[in-house]
Amino acid sequence: VTQTSEAAMSNVDRFLEELAQHQFGCSLVEQKSDRLDFHELHVVTLKAALKAAYEQGVADAKNAK
Repeated sequence: VTQTSEAAMSNVDRFLEELAQHQFGCSLVEQKSDRLDFHELHVVTLKAALKAAYEQGVADAKNAK
């Protein structure tokens, strides 16, 4: 794994953590507890999170050119 791909992965992880906090009010850090690690989500909330991730990918692809 190159340094560039490690940096990109940490950017992805950081984005996903921020997205989870904003959309779901939870962390993506495993808590080793079913009560804390599994959450029920409304489909509209899930759709909003997927849309935000997609839009971020589109923006990143445009910036990479």
